[in-house]
Amino acid sequence: MVTVVLEEYSKEWPARFEHERRDIVAALGGRAVAIEHVGSTSVPTLKAKPVIDIALVVPDTTDEDAYVPALVTIGYEFLMREPDWFEHRLLRRDDPRVNLHVFPPACDEVDRMIAFREHLRADAADRAHYQSAKEVLAQSEWPTMQHYADAKTGVIAEIVGRARRDARMHVVVETERLILRRFTTDDIDNLVELDGDPDVMLHVTGGRITPRDEIETDFLPAFLGYYERSDGYGFWAVVEKSTGDFLGWFHFRPGEGHPDEEPELGYRLRKSAWGKGYATEGSIALIDRGFTDLGVRRVIAETMVAHTGSRRVMEKAGMRVVRTFEQDWPYPIPGDEHGDVEYAITREEWEEQRR
Repeated sequence: MVTVVLEEYSKEWPARFEHERRDIVAALGGRAVAIEHVGSTSVPTLKAKPVIDIALVVPDTTDEDAYVPALVTIGYEFLMREPDWFEHRLLRRDDPRVNLHVFPPACDEVDRMIAFREHLRADAADRAHYQSAKEVLAQSEWPTMQHYADAKTGVIAEIVGRARRDARMHVVVETERLILRRFTTDDIDNLVELDGDPDVMLHVTGGRITPRDEIETDFLPAFLGYYERSDGYGFWAVVEKSTGDFLGWFHFRPGEGHPDEEPELGYRLRKSAWGKGYATEGSIALIDRGFTDLGVRRVIAETMVAHTGSRRVMEKAGMRVVRTFEQDWPYPIPGDEHGDVEYAITREEWEEQRR
């Protein structure tokens, strides 16, 4: 029986991979089509067995003479061939411990490994979910390490399914009830309907609706332009999980006059989504993502003093009032005579609230 020991993430793991990558390139040259750090040690903050998993792509795995002898000379041992599973070959090195998985080009398994890695790097919730599952399994003894690996198949398949769905939809945040995804050119009608409701626009333009041509030539291109400049910041379409309905948008991007590490949070939701806690749910998720994955220092949000609904959302999201001010609005808005208010939350405040 074997016992699984999970160690805290170590910055030495990517350094070990880089050392191995250089050795493999030196040994194989152009025969190394791709070399990827995969598995749990490739995901920052994730606990793992201290074993570096590497996916190596070569032109033809069945031509073992073209790569195995060269890998043996740098310390690898050939362990197995699996012709019925992507023509996979496995080699191992014991010091440091490395599993070298060799695959042919255009291999679905390599794509799956990379999708899994990238999703865990970006999604804190699934990263925690996967770690929790591993910790539970590590409490048991297993006949072999492969039995432990097989026991993870279900949770890995679940996460890979989300990763591939997210890749199709460009999902950036997922909560219990909401999906926040990138906008596409197909969202014009959604935005026209959103900004076509005078009640939605009351505290934005005093109830003036946004003409379709402005959305087509100004607003939507601006939203899409963010994705070219940044993976982390931008405007995100909100979709209700249970129905697939478009609900509106959130933005999380540097505020005017603020540095990049001080993004501004904002949102606009359809009237049918009001009063359901969606604004708070999405705001909390974006704030968490900012501090967890984007390295932000402070998050701000602004609204009118008289806009009590938005103020409640900011307070429920853990933000506090930092200043009141006055600004000129291009349209008369009910309550604008009372001025505006800025809310904020710092990384230290966010960390304290999570304790």
